[in-house]
Amino acid sequence: MNPLVRVATDHMRWIAEDPRPVIKINPHDAGLTIAGGRLTGSDDIYWRIAQFLMPVHAYAPSAMPGENIFGQSFVPVTNTNCWIYTYA
Repeated sequence: MNPLVRVATDHMRWIAEDPRPVIKINPHDAGLTIAGGRLTGSDDIYWRIAQFLMPVHAYAPSAMPGENIFGQSFVPVTNTNCWIYTYA
């Protein structure tokens, strides 16, 4: 059996069984990283990590290994509007 198939279903169970992840925030020179860790029923922790690269780029966990990964850029147009570019 392909191990990625198991991971693709396990993460949904981990989210359901541990609905309150431990959140860690790491600011850095280009923005910040936010990570959420959940228990997996073993000694492992399932981490989902989001990157925010200032001033306009965001990458949030949206896929499992082998799937498309998406990011977004928020480009200001006026003081109250922006263009949102989504990429995979």
